[in-house]
Amino acid sequence: MYIFAGLNDSLIAKCKKIGMTSYEIEKYAKYYRQKKKVSRLGRRANTDSEISKVYESEFSFIRKAKIKKFKDIKQADQRLKQITSSKLWEQLTGGKKCRLELNTRLTSYGGMSFPGGKIELSKCGLDEYTLIHELAHQTRNSMHHGVQFRINLLKLVSRFMGTEMAKLLKGEFKKRKLKLSIPEPRSPESWYKSYQHMEMVREWL
Repeated sequence: MYIFAGLNDSLIAKCKKIGMTSYEIEKYAKYYRQKKKVSRLGRRANTDSEISKVYESEFSFIRKAKIKKFKDIKQADQRLKQITSSKLWEQLTGGKKCRLELNTRLTSYGGMSFPGGKIELSKCGLDEYTLIHELAHQTRNSMHHGVQFRINLLKLVSRFMGTEMAKLLKGEFKKRKLKLSIPEPRSPESWYKSYQHMEMVREWL
């Protein structure tokens, strides 16, 4: 039995209208799910494929930007509470609760974010941008450094650090050809045309 997971009723209806069989609709549904996943997360399988370019962009941004430093973890936690009580946070996460801790043993990174809302900052990561970067990982579909993460990060930076800061960071992403919008999967008509062509080629071989 085919269930066409990932396709809404409208897409299923379009598939049937152009004469696709249930088997072909299931093939399209598989393509659609995979395309959505890769486009959103910017990765294949379990590889965080764009992390290096994101970090390069951020290092350049940090060198140019004036970023607020926190005097201690308590001040950072106050800022976290301000951000997570905002309307934007509600839109990005549905009001997800986060907790912040200082990790004095963390030396390789400024911060780390964990599923479930836990965020750790190192002593060198007690600044507003590092906090916002880790909070961006707590937004939907953003545990890796793909397109959705970058979109949400820029929204948070714009809202809480200012539009000029967001513009500067966006420019660094663009320099490294990192996408900032999520491409939509091909329409049933476009996909089916290619599928039929490939099937015809296979018959000739």
